[in-house]
Amino acid sequence: MRTPYLIQRMIRRKDPIKNPSLDNLYGMDYMGASEFEWGALPKSLKRFTKNFDNLVIHKTSIKNFKDEPLFIIGLYEIVKEYPIQDLIDGKFRLHERLNFNYAWKGEDGYENRKRPFNQHQHPSAWWDIDNDIMFTFKKLHTNKLLAAVGEVLKNKKLEGEKEWY
Repeated sequence: MRTPYLIQRMIRRKDPIKNPSLDNLYGMDYMGASEFEWGALPKSLKRFTKNFDNLVIHKTSIKNFKDEPLFIIGLYEIVKEYPIQDLIDGKFRLHERLNFNYAWKGEDGYENRKRPFNQHQHPSAWWDIDNDIMFTFKKLHTNKLLAAVGEVLKNKKLEGEKEWY
């Protein structure tokens, strides 16, 4: 496992279509860094689809302001040692901010602005693109996130793009 550094913030879309793929379920928050724009996301997504049958969902002891647990999606070997608490506690220097407090505490006081959490305006899922880990609160959202990756895999199979499976 690599030290977390490139973590993409994801914002849940309003009224996603039935059986959405990842892009239909979440919008990728603009990160302001070329590392997020030069193919890192598709490469990580490709690793997710290739390993889809081996992905696990892990429930953490971390809960948000609604008492919903945080879940992690990834390969078991990575998930079991992923330093999620240290990540949340700010013990790693990330390329860009996590903006985790909105979803965790229900508001954020960044730059002296107090704004309540809105899953369609603030990050509600995160994607560690170096470690191929995704995490979000609430089991239902986690299941939908994993199913969205499965939809990508299904579509790539229909298109015959074998490098994705």
